[in-house]
Amino acid sequence: MFSRFLTAAAVVIAVSQPIFAQAPVENELYPLKVGNEWVFKSGPVELIEKVAAIEEINGEPCARIETVYNGKVVAHEHLAVRKDGVYRVAVAGQLVDPPLCFLKFPAQPGTQWAVRSKVKESEIAGRFVLSQTKVQLPAGEYPALMAEGKDFESEGTKLSFSYYFIPRVGKVKQQISAGGKEAVLLLKTFRPAQ
Repeated sequence: MFSRFLTAAAVVIAVSQPIFAQAPVENELYPLKVGNEWVFKSGPVELIEKVAAIEEINGEPCARIETVYNGKVVAHEHLAVRKDGVYRVAVAGQLVDPPLCFLKFPAQPGTQWAVRSKVKESEIAGRFVLSQTKVQLPAGEYPALMAEGKDFESEGTKLSFSYYFIPRVGKVKQQISAGGKEAVLLLKTFRPAQ
């Protein structure tokens, strides 16, 4: 059951431009510049998510986000910033079909959208809604935009997701619930690329 939760979490964590350019579209809600690093805490565990490179997938520039634990890359995903949102294009080298939008532009509270995607044979489907909220981080409380995924299902398991974004910083909190288990990442430090 826990391995199923991890698989579902990997699909979502590691899950996401109608214009295909040489570099990704820029957006201040999720700045995906090569070299940007986010240090997260999850209980006693510290993880680093970093933009390692811009790589082309199916002709589209995507930010390769690597998750680092104890100095080793333990996961990676590819994200594309399009004019209408941020999409998970690949997870651990597997294409997300179609790419999964987890942050919609323009980012207005109340915006809702449905998603239905597959990674290999695992389908994930549900609905996101944006809202303005406050997020409590180790450094204090901040206003944030939350993309909340409700009523998701993958392989018979009910899932929910919450992603919190702060302009010019990016993702500052992520919550995933699946099969009675929950994983939370809280931003400890953001290190912008030099």
